[in-house]
Amino acid sequence: MARGKPVGEPWATPMIARGYVEPRSNNPSIQALAAAAGLGPTTVQRIIRREAIPERRTQGKLAKALGIDIDTLAEWVDLKERVAVQPHWTPPRAVATLTEEDLLQVEALINELALKRIRGRVGAGKD
Repeated sequence: MARGKPVGEPWATPMIARGYVEPRSNNPSIQALAAAAGLGPTTVQRIIRREAIPERRTQGKLAKALGIDIDTLAEWVDLKERVAVQPHWTPPRAVATLTEEDLLQVEALINELALKRIRGRVGAGKD
């Protein structure tokens, strides 16, 4: 990763296999993966460190760059554990009127709230 902290598994092996390595050391390169996925290196670094919950579109870009399926990537970043949707929750009927862009914005908001909860910034019933 960015100076000092190496990229660990499960990320390192597919990064090396795809050639996303530092030229001198042959260690996995966040910069190379980020460039291949069309993302910023800081974004990729935060995802790998589990400091950020990537949006579905971002997950897809990373999965494609790594040659893995999106469900595998979701497991790597613990999305199933960290942002599991309550099985009893049903979206309101009005969701059918939303555009794809609207749905992406809703997903981004949910991810932002979940990340705040994970980091302890949102107390029970607050924010």
